[in-house]
Amino acid sequence: MTLTPSQPSPQHQFSYQVGGSLPPESQTYVRRPADDNLLQALLDGEFCYVFNSRQMGKSSLRVQVMAQLRQAGVQCGGLDLTAIGTQQVNVEQWYAAIAAILSKQFQLKTNFRQWWREHLDLPPAARLSSFIEDVLLSETQAPLVILIDEIDSILALKFATDDFFALIRNIYNQRADCPACRRLSFALFGVTTPGELIADKTRTPFNIGRGIYLDGFQAQEAAPLAAGLMGIIPHPQQVLERILHWTGGQPFLMQKLCNLVVSHYDGQKLLDTDDPNCIENLIDLCVHKHILHHWEAQDEPEHLKTIRDRLLYDERKVGQLLTLYRQVWQAEQVQSQHPLIPANESPTQTELLLSGVVEKRDSYLRVKNPIYERVFDLAWIDYQLDHLRPYAPLLNAWVDSNYQDQSRLLRGQALREALDWTQRKSLGDLDYRYLTASQDLEQQEIQQNLKFERQEAQRKLEQERLVETQQLLKLQEQNVRRQRQFLGVLTVALIGAIGLGSVTFVAYQRAALSEVRAVLAASKGSYASNQRLDALVQALQGRHNFKQLRFISDDVRQELDQDSRQALEKAIQGNHEFNRLQAHAGGALGVDYSRDGQWLASSGTDGTAKLWRRDGTLVETFEYGVSIYSVQFSPDSQLLAIPTLDGQIHLWSVTGEWQRTLRGHDGPIWRLAWSPDGGQLVSASSDKTVRLWSRDGELLRTLTGHQAPVWDVDFHPQGEEFASISLDGQIKLWGTDGTLRRSLEDNSSSGWSVAYSPDGEELIGSYSDNRVRIWRRDGQLLRSLSEHESEVVAVAFSPDGSQFASGSADRQLKLWSRDGTPITSLQGHHSGLRGVAFSPEGTEVASAGDDGLVRLWQVENAFRQKLPRHRNVIWGVAYAPSSSPIASQLASLSRQDLYLWDERGRLIQEFSNLADQALYDVVFHPHRPQVFVSDAGGEIHQIDLTNNTITRQGQEDEFSLFALDISPDGRWLVSGGDNKQIQVWREDTSGAYVLHQILEGHQARVWDLAFSPDGSYLVSGSLDGTARIWGWESDLAEENRRFLEVPERVLRGDQSDVWGVAVSPDGDRIVSASRNGLLKVWTRQGEEVFTLTLSENNGLTRVAWSPDGQLLAVGRTDNHIDLYTEAGVFVSRLTGHEALVLSVAFSPEGRFLVSGSEDRLAIRWNLDSVLSVNLLEYGCRRVQDYLHTSAEINLTSSLCQDY
Repeated sequence: MTLTPSQPSPQHQFSYQVGGSLPPESQTYVRRPADDNLLQALLDGEFCYVFNSRQMGKSSLRVQVMAQLRQAGVQCGGLDLTAIGTQQVNVEQWYAAIAAILSKQFQLKTNFRQWWREHLDLPPAARLSSFIEDVLLSETQAPLVILIDEIDSILALKFATDDFFALIRNIYNQRADCPACRRLSFALFGVTTPGELIADKTRTPFNIGRGIYLDGFQAQEAAPLAAGLMGIIPHPQQVLERILHWTGGQPFLMQKLCNLVVSHYDGQKLLDTDDPNCIENLIDLCVHKHILHHWEAQDEPEHLKTIRDRLLYDERKVGQLLTLYRQVWQAEQVQSQHPLIPANESPTQTELLLSGVVEKRDSYLRVKNPIYERVFDLAWIDYQLDHLRPYAPLLNAWVDSNYQDQSRLLRGQALREALDWTQRKSLGDLDYRYLTASQDLEQQEIQQNLKFERQEAQRKLEQERLVETQQLLKLQEQNVRRQRQFLGVLTVALIGAIGLGSVTFVAYQRAALSEVRAVLAASKGSYASNQRLDALVQALQGRHNFKQLRFISDDVRQELDQDSRQALEKAIQGNHEFNRLQAHAGGALGVDYSRDGQWLASSGTDGTAKLWRRDGTLVETFEYGVSIYSVQFSPDSQLLAIPTLDGQIHLWSVTGEWQRTLRGHDGPIWRLAWSPDGGQLVSASSDKTVRLWSRDGELLRTLTGHQAPVWDVDFHPQGEEFASISLDGQIKLWGTDGTLRRSLEDNSSSGWSVAYSPDGEELIGSYSDNRVRIWRRDGQLLRSLSEHESEVVAVAFSPDGSQFASGSADRQLKLWSRDGTPITSLQGHHSGLRGVAFSPEGTEVASAGDDGLVRLWQVENAFRQKLPRHRNVIWGVAYAPSSSPIASQLASLSRQDLYLWDERGRLIQEFSNLADQALYDVVFHPHRPQVFVSDAGGEIHQIDLTNNTITRQGQEDEFSLFALDISPDGRWLVSGGDNKQIQVWREDTSGAYVLHQILEGHQARVWDLAFSPDGSYLVSGSLDGTARIWGWESDLAEENRRFLEVPERVLRGDQSDVWGVAVSPDGDRIVSASRNGLLKVWTRQGEEVFTLTLSENNGLTRVAWSPDGQLLAVGRTDNHIDLYTEAGVFVSRLTGHEALVLSVAFSPEGRFLVSGSEDRLAIRWNLDSVLSVNLLEYGCRRVQDYLHTSAEINLTSSLCQDY
């Protein structure tokens, strides 16, 4: 059979369009439910979005709906964002282009260019918002719809576009108060998800609007396309059905294949046939010849290449994406061997769906059509994976050996390079299994080699001792008469030996010196890669080895002393992990602590559950041969419950004796929970049921309310209720009598884990959309937390209920306060987390990960406390002085927000959006419960904390005020900033502050201000490279008091920009910190006391003097805070920030220091702990369990033996 091009008859005017948007009058446009849903939603004034893979007909849908809206009297504007461009456009041009297009499409009368120029004082996003509200809405009266196509092109822009989507959300939110805003709706079209639209995860997500789902063509919907086949090919309906079979209703492929059939059909040969097989063969031949055969050459217009590129474009995700697609593809072939993959809204599944190669069908992922199945087949997938993996041939050979051939595993440098390659990449389970097996084998070989070396060393030592003994006996048998001669010879030999020994000793010292430097470098690398436990052990080793060095120069000793001390300080201050268990050969899936605190249990993909002592000693291994997803101790700590994939629960005593097996589920059991009294057990299964059991094994209840596999369960603390969560996102609350009490529904994503708070009033759930949700027991959603970057698979409350933990596939363990405030993020796992559990005391948390490890973490850090909630750069921090009625309260500024904290670092109050612009500095009133804040608009905000009233004062000219301070008596306030001046404000009788004087002299921005403790003078620091001392005029009444117009002293030197100044508590010394790394101390008279060059490559930002005058704290641009004595002797380095430090302040009694940084962190440092710690002793005690139980490490026997 041959296909030859032919032309349709002249009377046949029907034309298929392959690619591009179909015009409203197109005969080949196929209406789908999305057409009616979108049209009706927009007519109802809803905000909508249509997000799907490419070439699914989104743009054509937009064109059709726009035409119908206009017919209904709705004014429409269409934006194709690709027309604006992404490469050669800046933020100003981008927003202006959008406004210009809207002005043209809605035919606005206002001169757009003139209006835009007149409002240049507004940021671009605010300008566009004002244009929409003040021009577009005011010049129109009809309903308005703005339809924005190719919304995903925004992701390629070189500037942040979060403000654009915040603008759309703001218009939506204003509908309650702005009647005109109710006339305006938006519809967004593109290849993305709502979660990707706002990149800054600290901002409110784009959580508005209605999603319109766009399916492929169904048979009944596609029927109009048969009109183009009539009169050209027989049995057009049969032809269309076969085309639907091949394309799965994919709109682009439907149009393309219809067009190919019409263009290449030989009408003379088959015109009269009635054979259905002949028709099918004709279409099959057309597909193979014109689409599948050398598909890359024939893919015009591009379609298959678009899918290919979407699958492969992000090298960090391609491994995980292709591995998931491989599983989906295999399930299409042999479902008995490869079960279908349930759809669960995880980021990887979402990305695969957006590629277009798969679709969601009956709650499972399926390859969209046979064309994709043949183009992107198993050979193509494996080729791409092999091309991706540097170790592909070895991995394939290992798989072919049924995972048994250890010669195919990586070792040494090859393994190091492979692990380096995996950094910041999301790989598939097979890759992680292979790399884990390689690491395990290497560790085994290292241990075997070490054992052999120790045995060999012992054998040599015994041999040497034997030789020495024999020589000694021989010497004793020598004739006394020859002893003198022998001693003479011996003397000569000793002289030679001493010379040789000197050479050997020098070589040894050099080697030992190199080893110290290498170990310290390794500690630095481990710390940077979040392997903090390794970093601590290596730092201890480096410090220990340094102390063993003898006969090295003073310069080298001083250098290594500082380096090894700082490495150990950094590792101690920044580490939460204190032990690590090489728990499972595959992934570790579950972990639990016993209530009595003696035991730890884990389970994994290697088919084992393991019982450990609290120090990490392995006690018992329970083998079942299939993955075990969880383990759970009974409340009395006597039993361990182990659920398995065959639907059974096995109960074991902690002494290793089997008790009983509970049978009843028809599918795998994922997780389970004991009742508080230990008398009952509840289990969650893929058979969509929850089952309640008695402790002796009796099945009490089978609950069947879920419509999807149930993944987790938890008992209420009072024992009368339990909760279950399923893959359809529902949490159900059940009475122990089997009644369904309530459903907490969130159908937007799959649910993975659920936990009650210890008081039973709230629940937390974890979900596949990267979120943790906090629910009230009555069903009210309290908060939705979006800090994680991938699906959250496990959650657990601390025993006291003050915080909870969440573990995610993003490899992070996060700790949160009860209200959902992030506390800290613990990183170290090489792959995703699967389980989390708190110790019974709440001082530790354990995490189980796909890397096969169970890591143990301390919840609290003895040296530092991160203050949560900050959403932006922290410019200012301050403590209330001891003279204040709110002494020791702490203030911090983050963008436009002010936070107040108590002396223990607990949030007292938050002032959100205190100003329209950024806040820069903060000070407390010395005698009243008041706080003062300066901002980027030149205003000072005076806040009375007794009633939260706010008074604002400023000047006519707007300029940023970066510096603020108040005199010790509270009567004078000073401010400085970009206008190079210092403003002096006087307190009036009402308690407000009025501008009293302006000091001039600085040639650049005033960056910092500090009153002397007695208020007798003021010090200013500026970007002009000077610090200036300003004194008061004498003999003036208090109300007329003024500073001298000319500074008493101008402190110069080799300083560049002076960023920080401070005055000693006795008022006799002044310190300045500069951008070029110089710290200078001066007398009150302006004489230089000393200068420290703290860094040649990094600058100093802020400086503070401790209340007792003994310490100086210096903020640095390389993310650290250094502590020095008043004489300039280095004391300690505080490590914890990840960006430059912008502010530092001591507490009134000097026990704490708080720092604020560009990394959005405020850290409260416990100086008592920092200054009193014995580094070696503390570090050794921290890792003692790890050193005693871990087989991973090889250390000198003397390390930590004294502690």
